[in-house]
Amino acid sequence: MDSDTTPEEDKKAQLEMVELANKFIAMANQMGQKEKRASWIIGSALRYAAARYSAYESSMGSEDFLKDRDQLENWFGSQFKTMLIANMQQEVEALKSKQ
Repeated sequence: MDSDTTPEEDKKAQLEMVELANKFIAMANQMGQKEKRASWIIGSALRYAAARYSAYESSMGSEDFLKDRDQLENWFGSQFKTMLIANMQQEVEALKSKQ
């Protein structure tokens, strides 16, 4: 998380992030079930929203966005890849447990 926070604050922020993500996922699931939207459209919309908000977050949080842009793109890309790998592994484990 942030180097200026305590482990307890980091854990609280992590739990808050997961709780908020679960709300987005619930909304996406509702769109799929009630609005009959295709999962690839919902997924694409979520990725686009994440990219758009991440660009905004970066521009607002950086003292020199133009200078920092490449580093920020790499950091956000790395964060997404790490989260994707972890969640893909959870899906693999869930599928294995059903067999």
